[in-house]
Amino acid sequence: MTDIIIYGKGKTGKSLYKMLEKQNIKAVLYDDKTGFSEKNGFTENSVVLLSPGILPTAKGITEAKKVGCKLISELEYCFPLCKGRVISVTGTNGKTTTCEMIRHILNYADKSSRLLGNGGVPLSAEVLDVDKDEIVVLESSSFQLDNAKNFAPYISVF
Repeated sequence: MTDIIIYGKGKTGKSLYKMLEKQNIKAVLYDDKTGFSEKNGFTENSVVLLSPGILPTAKGITEAKKVGCKLISELEYCFPLCKGRVISVTGTNGKTTTCEMIRHILNYADKSSRLLGNGGVPLSAEVLDVDKDEIVVLESSSFQLDNAKNFAPYISVF
């Protein structure tokens, strides 16, 4: 049995999987519709990495909690791997537009930056490549923040 389970087989799930491969960490994919990508199951030793769109009431979340899995958002897992400073934007409406405006301002000021998060390129797709002098403008969903206990961006925008 694999101890790392990536919950979500979409863009972010696949990105997390590739990132873990680069780190020589074995993981399996899971979603509510098709189940596990290989023979596996939730166990008390499992760490479940959540894609941003997974609802807190999703079937797999309920199953994972029943057996005592540790649930971690992509944001929580990837944040400590980021060498640059992070500007996180969250809220109900306007996150993508606000992120794009911040990125435009940074570009105008000749600051090296990346626009990542659930509005486009997943954080896990590029976090290992972020330089210490770069600024990551990160669109953060409420679902990601719910399971991010140690997330401390340089600047937070709500």
